[in-house]
Amino acid sequence: MLCPRTNSAQVMTRTFTEIKHHLNKPTERYECELLVLQPRHAVLRYVSDRAFASKRLGITFPPGCITIALYWETRPYVFWAIYSPSKELLGYLVHICRNVVISESTVSYLDMLLDVWFFPDGSNIVLDADEVEECLRAGLLAEEDKRYIEESKQEALHDFLMNAQEIRALSTPDK
Repeated sequence: MLCPRTNSAQVMTRTFTEIKHHLNKPTERYECELLVLQPRHAVLRYVSDRAFASKRLGITFPPGCITIALYWETRPYVFWAIYSPSKELLGYLVHICRNVVISESTVSYLDMLLDVWFFPDGSNIVLDADEVEECLRAGLLAEEDKRYIEESKQEALHDFLMNAQEIRALSTPDK
């Protein structure tokens, strides 16, 4: 929401649901805290209640990790900053997606499989390219989807510094 007095983003705290649709597995729902809601843009905060290990990254994310997430209806990706429970930046994760819809109480999107992990120093690694190929072979993706994913990845790589700066300017993991 825009603050009527300043015409800027209104910072708020309330429950907001992220709905992540998948091509190759069931839909996931996460209860988050809404930090900012603007027309076609939202910022959420999520605190994980379980550990997650990434063999590819060599990182185990313990329970209590904090994600500050940026969503836009106009971009082909979502952008997350992930912090340890002690508020140390672990890195940034970009999910290539489609159909981002932001309402008064939810954000939903279709995950297009490919992710990009950015280490705190800005170096990156592309994740789940194998899933893209598997879904292409299984008929869950078309060649035009593969082109969309590649073009979206390039846009996300280009936008990395701008998105990381927005996260830093917006908040700390505490709020």
